[in-house]
Amino acid sequence: MKHCSDIDNAVKILQKGGLVVFPTETVYGLGADAKNPDAVSAIFQAKQRPAKHPFIVHIGTINEMHNWGTNIPEDTFALVRRYWPGLLTLVLKRASDVTEIISGGQDTVALRMPSHPVALELLRAFGSGIAAPSANMYGKLSPTSLDNLSPNIRNAADAILDGGHCEIGIESTIVDLSNAEPRILRPGVISLEEIKRALGKKMLSSSGFNMRFPGGCKVHYAPNAPLLLVPSDELVARIAEYRRMQAKVAVISSSIVAVPPCYTHRFIPPAPSEWARQLYSTLAELDRIQPERIIIELPPNGPDWEGVRDRLFRASNISSPSKNNRAI
Repeated sequence: MKHCSDIDNAVKILQKGGLVVFPTETVYGLGADAKNPDAVSAIFQAKQRPAKHPFIVHIGTINEMHNWGTNIPEDTFALVRRYWPGLLTLVLKRASDVTEIISGGQDTVALRMPSHPVALELLRAFGSGIAAPSANMYGKLSPTSLDNLSPNIRNAADAILDGGHCEIGIESTIVDLSNAEPRILRPGVISLEEIKRALGKKMLSSSGFNMRFPGGCKVHYAPNAPLLLVPSDELVARIAEYRRMQAKVAVISSSIVAVPPCYTHRFIPPAPSEWARQLYSTLAELDRIQPERIIIELPPNGPDWEGVRDRLFRASNISSPSKNNRAI
């Protein structure tokens, strides 16, 4: 495995079918040439990722969208003009030459143009799409810095580009535009309400929808220790309960609470952007401490918290509250 700070060298590695870890504004990705099925297969092996699970193809210019998608609806351009480069992934009908390994055997392709300067420089120098899921072992925490890159991913990568700590910290919002009506598949920092305003129409939820999409598994983004999500008004009682059990516990909260000295306590300011930015790095730190249980104060409901709450519910293997498959 070769550490690399040189874009040109990373491009050569991609062209030869190698794997490159690179930063985005959300999390670090493990990338391969999206037009090379063998290279994409190596991502599955490195991450121990289930077969037929689709990838996000990262592109460096808006015009490249036409190389991957077909029958692109007008809604796409309204969102692209507002959010690219940035925190939005769009699912479109895939072009005929897009391989099934990218789409997970579906007739769609997921596209994003990240805003991180290192990612954009790499994509534009490479000149084609890079398939890049999070640079994590499947189902585990996404790395937001190279400090939290797993040894298995380090060993699998042929090059690693360092972009510092990821500014946003949770993965992109995913919107499906491949059907007649747009649909939110995965919430992120861009909220449902923002997407609705940008499109000027209602959206469908993903509840009951059988499309596979990145990050769509029920259990995902999980630390090693089990998570217990606790409403604010129950936090003190649950901490006391585990203290009586003499368990090795870590607590993450936005409330100022009395935590036993033997516990690990991490405070995150009560702002959605701070929770998004610090969530994975905090959980990665706790993985190194190896608590028996992590108690997390559940952030409030509301549009600005959708992405954080989605990651917490998936990490704790709890179905998040969702609406039926209807307009929202």
